[in-house]
Amino acid sequence: MQDRESLGLELADCYGCRGQAFRAPSLVVPLSHQPTIDFTDRQLRECYHGNLAEGCDFPDEVRPVYALITAHNLFRLLEGPHSARAHEAIQHLLLPKLRAALRHWYQCFGSDTNAEATEFRNHLSLLSGEKL
Repeated sequence: MQDRESLGLELADCYGCRGQAFRAPSLVVPLSHQPTIDFTDRQLRECYHGNLAEGCDFPDEVRPVYALITAHNLFRLLEGPHSARAHEAIQHLLLPKLRAALRHWYQCFGSDTNAEATEFRNHLSLLSGEKL
């Protein structure tokens, strides 16, 4: 099992494309910018919403991707690689309504990652049928 930092859950430095810092985060997430995600698991839903509201200032369009990846990492860490909650997070990441945001995430925020994050990216690429 990996620790929290090696799974990319530490967010001390949040930078956008080309290393430019983003504006200060808003505590209010505009509902019009966030896709509706219907979760079957209550704990996954709560984890997602907690991560979505977290203080790191990612752009609104990629915050759902950040929240799902963070939830996936947490449940994978706590429950193992075959966690139903981790699998549900992957299912939501691959939905067509999040595909553009997922691509943007990996173009801007996923280039400097550890081996486990790269493996996860490759897994998502295989499942989606496109290189992310």
